[in-house]
Amino acid sequence: MDAQTGGTNVRALNPLIASEPMPRNISPVTTSIVHKSDADDVFVARPRLILPERIPSVHLSKSGASTLLNAGLYSITTSEDLVASVDDDQTVPGYYEVKPVKPDAITPSTLLRSDEVKMPLTIVYDVKNTASHYYFYRKEHEHVPGLMLIEVARQAMYHYVYNAYDTKRGQVSISMSSLLARFDDYTESSLPLSVIVTQNVNEYTSSPRHIDLQAKFLQNGKWVGSVNLTGGVMKIALFERLRRFDLGDNQWFSPFPHWDMPILLETREGTVEAVQLQAICGKGAVVQIKQRGPSTIQSVYRLIITTKTIGCIALPVSDTRFDTEGVHVNFGNSRTASLNEFIKRYCTLIQPQPTPIGIHQ
Repeated sequence: MDAQTGGTNVRALNPLIASEPMPRNISPVTTSIVHKSDADDVFVARPRLILPERIPSVHLSKSGASTLLNAGLYSITTSEDLVASVDDDQTVPGYYEVKPVKPDAITPSTLLRSDEVKMPLTIVYDVKNTASHYYFYRKEHEHVPGLMLIEVARQAMYHYVYNAYDTKRGQVSISMSSLLARFDDYTESSLPLSVIVTQNVNEYTSSPRHIDLQAKFLQNGKWVGSVNLTGGVMKIALFERLRRFDLGDNQWFSPFPHWDMPILLETREGTVEAVQLQAICGKGAVVQIKQRGPSTIQSVYRLIITTKTIGCIALPVSDTRFDTEGVHVNFGNSRTASLNEFIKRYCTLIQPQPTPIGIHQ
């Protein structure tokens, strides 16, 4: 949508909007923005802003209605409701799709989020369904699995939060409090599917602490289901203070089977040995040396754990013991928050708990 419609300059008519920084259009879907690490696990694509075909006058202030009228997005009816002033084909009943704008133009999303209008955005996504996903299609289905639809809705909602509000990936944490799914009909695997996300409340807030969103599924011109989500949006610094993992000093954990990042023993003799982690707790760990043949290690300086998400964790070792189970290292008082985070993310509690295995109590 061009910033100028019919020769009228929207910036000149709306000084408040003119003074705001220029926002980007709706951003593309990436693995990071939907909290995934593999592209095969991303199920939504091609996000587009859509606008209501009709806006009741009670939902807008006079200045808000004037802003949308001046932008050429709507015209006014005798009842003072606003109706869309374009004749685009409707892909979503009751909405019309907003065309991409030029880089130097005011985006429609800016107008909707302005102080005058304060109208929630509505974004439509294509659903990617190849019917071959390793988790959702481990058995044959003649329809899209319900669990997959819930994940589709979650991904679309997370992308929505990073685009509809003044929130950025990495600066906030999105926490789900409740999910309510409704399936009105079977969703066919063989037909295209769209998901439409918006707020459940009419008033727009640029930086909400609480969210109440709805994702609705549209297939072949018919609504086939919906998912409602409530939750919170919290600054990362606050989230990290509140998100506690209480680890007992003598609770032993082993790494998840799929975890295969390098772990190294750095010796006081200046050598480094690759090891395999057998067990770990807040006070120490048991590892096995990977090399074949007798080991020349006499004492250990530190244990180094590498991860993809929390970096490299270097744990000083106060003393060491060797036996048939492996190398037992004692961390002494060097336990760190990074060690807690490693155990929380990558390990599972050993059941039943072993007797103390070489770590001084």
